[in-house]
Amino acid sequence: MESAAALRSTLSGDLNAIVLMALRTEPERRYGSAEALSADVLRYLKGLPVQARADTVGYRVRSFLRRQRALVSGISIALIALTIGLVVSVRSAREARREAERARRVATLLQEVIGASGSNRYQSVPTLLTVLDSARIATATQFAADARARADLYAVFAGSYFNLGRSDLALQLSDSARVLYSQVDGPAAVSVALALVGSANPLMALGQTDSSMARLRAGLSMLRSVRPRRERQINGAEIELSFKEIALLQSDSAIVRMHAALDRERADPGVRLDEVAYGEAVTVLPHYFRKQLAEAEPLLRELLSATETRLGAQHYLTAQAQNLLAKTLLELGRWQDGRVLIDSAIASNLAASSRDPMYFGEMYITRAAFEIGLRDRNAAERTLALAGGQRALLGVQQPILEVSMLYTRGALHEARGQIAAARQSYQAAVTLARTKLPPNAKNLALAEQKLSAFDARHRGA
Repeated sequence: MESAAALRSTLSGDLNAIVLMALRTEPERRYGSAEALSADVLRYLKGLPVQARADTVGYRVRSFLRRQRALVSGISIALIALTIGLVVSVRSAREARREAERARRVATLLQEVIGASGSNRYQSVPTLLTVLDSARIATATQFAADARARADLYAVFAGSYFNLGRSDLALQLSDSARVLYSQVDGPAAVSVALALVGSANPLMALGQTDSSMARLRAGLSMLRSVRPRRERQINGAEIELSFKEIALLQSDSAIVRMHAALDRERADPGVRLDEVAYGEAVTVLPHYFRKQLAEAEPLLRELLSATETRLGAQHYLTAQAQNLLAKTLLELGRWQDGRVLIDSAIASNLAASSRDPMYFGEMYITRAAFEIGLRDRNAAERTLALAGGQRALLGVQQPILEVSMLYTRGALHEARGQIAAARQSYQAAVTLARTKLPPNAKNLALAEQKLSAFDARHRGA
């Protein structure tokens, strides 16, 4: 095994500092949590000074200069995914050297994958998916004899693939991680429970709602049975379960459970402000889903104000709060106010280091709807083209966005007086939704409602 000195010579710069801080034997000098490590990695990716390095003037100048360089699209997510694998560090004093070797090998893999972006390894500028694919394939070979490292990396890759719309690969990797964790930690371990919870999102996106909810509940039950209790993980799973039950309108008691989970989160010294903002947004959703828009608007404005205060105007959750409020104003016919909000949300996301094409596409569609309401039809056409660009980046989730685009295009045709073309677009949205989406999909119900309303407006036409 390599010593700390040898490990230090293998790595360099900020990554060296981050890895070594994660491996420190003194608990008070290590990162306090996976979130703290992740935050430092994100600072590195943005070219900002990292917490693991001394805060000198020269270092800050170098960070500023590095920040100005154009970064290859997709490198950030792969780098985050690989480096967060270093959270495996120091499970006990006896394992310190083993974990140092694992960290060195993960860092080597990271350097190979990221460094390849400047070589002829990729046929063109690598995308998020090509870099992740390369890292995933390399993990299977380079860590063939290290089940824990493969499990850690697969679990993180699963989240990245899910965010990129590849729920099929996300589910495969999450299941692989769960099997590996079961082998190395035992079938009732925390790692297995968290992998179960993590697989719920891709299952839901693939239309397997019952399986998604069953896994989420099973994972939460396992977390509750582990001793000593892992309150933070339990609370996170409680919030996730409550969110899905609320979104599915399955249980009003889920709102009570969500509020209780948020109270516990706020009382935690290491409170995760983004988790609080996420949970608070979820408690407003039933008003929105049930079209209780007059009640939803003041709650959403309060949510937006609180989220911006906690996380800042440029945070992605602030943009999501703006987007949700904008959609409410769209339903209320408040075109001008809503257009300002959705433009602000889009601007915030354009400035972000990574982008979810599904979320971005939905925001463009919402903006197009406002432009139709404001009779700026040429602008709506251009905005729908931008949404189409995001659709092209999606995998199995592509039909979800396509359905929204079709019925929005139907509204655009209708605004132009092109009644036959409008009906064709509305009908195409319904047909696609019935063919490609699960029976309980919200976009299916919405497409059918829009077609029915169109037919009622133009009966006899």
